[in-house]
Amino acid sequence: MYTVFKGSYTGVIIKEELTIPELQQDEVLVKITHSGLCATDELFRNDPVALGHEGNTKISIGAGHAIALGPDVRTVEIGDAVAFGLQHSSCGSCAQCLSGNDNYCPLRRLQGFDDPDLGSFSTHAIVKASFLFRIEGPMDLRHAAPLICAGATVFGPMCVYDVRPEHRVGIIGFGGLGHLAVQFAAKVGCEVVVFSRTDAKKKEAMEMGATEFVVTQIERSLEILEGRKRGIDHLFLTSSVLVDDWDFLLNLLNPGGAVHLLTASPGSDLVMPYTTIVRQGLKIQGSLIAPRHAVRKMLDFALWHSIRPVVQEWPMTIEGITEAMETLKLGKVRYRAVLVNDT
Repeated sequence: MYTVFKGSYTGVIIKEELTIPELQQDEVLVKITHSGLCATDELFRNDPVALGHEGNTKISIGAGHAIALGPDVRTVEIGDAVAFGLQHSSCGSCAQCLSGNDNYCPLRRLQGFDDPDLGSFSTHAIVKASFLFRIEGPMDLRHAAPLICAGATVFGPMCVYDVRPEHRVGIIGFGGLGHLAVQFAAKVGCEVVVFSRTDAKKKEAMEMGATEFVVTQIERSLEILEGRKRGIDHLFLTSSVLVDDWDFLLNLLNPGGAVHLLTASPGSDLVMPYTTIVRQGLKIQGSLIAPRHAVRKMLDFALWHSIRPVVQEWPMTIEGITEAMETLKLGKVRYRAVLVNDT
C-alpha cells in the first residue's frame, strides 16, 4: 500500500491508500522524499486527482515493500536519486517527439489531466523510466524537486529559443519562477532586468544576478527609462498576477524581441497592443515546461553553476499541504514550497 494526497470537489485535501500494482516493462516504483508545490497545484485542488508534479525520489526499500524496476528498465538502478515532473509520457513516434519537442506530443500525459493516481504528493509513485531524471553530483535533494518544475519552466525556453550571453533578458516577477529565471539568465551571461510592482525583493534579486531592477508602479513612463540602456531581447513572464501594462513593457523590447509566457492563468485573456507587435516584429511565445533534453541540460547547468531554489519546507501531511497551499495563495512563500516525506 502507498499514500496519495488528492484534491476534492470541496477543495479539502484528502488522503487515499492505494495498492501497488504489478510493474509494467518500463515502469519504476519510487519512494518520494520531497515534492515541490506551485500555483499550478491549486488548479486541481477541486478535482479528485493526485496532487503534485515535481517529485524527488530515492529508489530504495521503503514502507515494507521492495521498490522495484520493470523488466525492461535500463536507465536507472536501485539506489539512484531521481526526479519526475509534470509530464509522465509521450508517444515517442510523432513529429514533435522525433524533433525533440516531446512536451508538445498530442498523446502526452500530464499530471492532473491524466493518470489521476499519479502525483508527487505521495509516499510512492509509479513512473515510466524514460520520464525520470537522475540527480547527479552533490545536489541537495530538497532542491531537485523545485528545479524539475520551476527550473525546467524557465530554462526550457532559454535553451529552445537560443538565449545567448549578448542578449538582454527581462524577468516580469521575482517569485518562485522569477528568482530561478534570474539565476539561470545571469549564469548564461545575460544582462538581467527584473520588473516588479514594488522594491521589496530588490536586494535579493541583485544578489542573485540581476543587473537592473525596475519598479513598474513608479517607472511606467517610457521617458524615465529612455536612454538608460539598450532594449530587451527576451521578456519572460514568470508572475501569476495578471499583467496590465503590456503597452509599457512591449515598448522596451528590441525589434524582433520575444515575450515568453511561462505561467498558467486560466480564465485570463491576454490583451496586448497590436500595433506595437506588428511595428516591432515582436514574437509572443507560449512555453509548456520543457522537452526532456532541455530538462537534462537544466539539471546539469544548475549543478555546474550552483543554481539553487530558495525553499520553505512543510511536512507532507494533510495539515502541511493545506498550510503550504494557503501560504502560497497569500503570496507569502519565499520562494518555492517543498513538502517533505518523513516515511
